[in-house]
Amino acid sequence: MGKQALYQNTTGSANTAVGAQALFNSTAPFDEVAIGDSALYNDNSGNGFNTAIGYMALFANTYGSSNTLLATHRFKTTLLVMLILPKDLLH
Repeated sequence: MGKQALYQNTTGSANTAVGAQALFNSTAPFDEVAIGDSALYNDNSGNGFNTAIGYMALFANTYGSSNTLLATHRFKTTLLVMLILPKDLLH
């Protein structure tokens, strides 16, 4: 839901995108949740299980999976994203 949300999606499944250009370049990932303008914008790894909430959250994530981020664009680089709440720490 939102202008150009899941715009490039071709084979991805079970994704949720709310916000303008959320999951914009996503073509294959699965089980992704992007809430916010440009959240998970470049996510295209196909690894899945990322959750990004906030303006440009996980914007540059292109390879990481099982990440959770609740933030703004300050944490948009992949290097920082890898250090924030890996899925294993949530169990």
